[in-house]
Amino acid sequence: MGNLIKLILLIAIGYGIYWVYENVDFANLKNDTSQKIQTEKTIQRVTKGRQQTYDDAREVTDIKY
Repeated sequence: MGNLIKLILLIAIGYGIYWVYENVDFANLKNDTSQKIQTEKTIQRVTKGRQQTYDDAREVTDIKY
């Protein structure tokens, strides 16, 4: 019984790999992923720059006694 389960699992994994190979456009996947990573890096840089500007302005406007 254990061998039958292993065989079924192996066939399912093999079919999954075949399905991905046939149905996924790897060129577009790579380009889309690269573009999304670049966009996220840009968003992070802008957010960090805004926070730094806010912190600098806050530091200048804080009154210290």
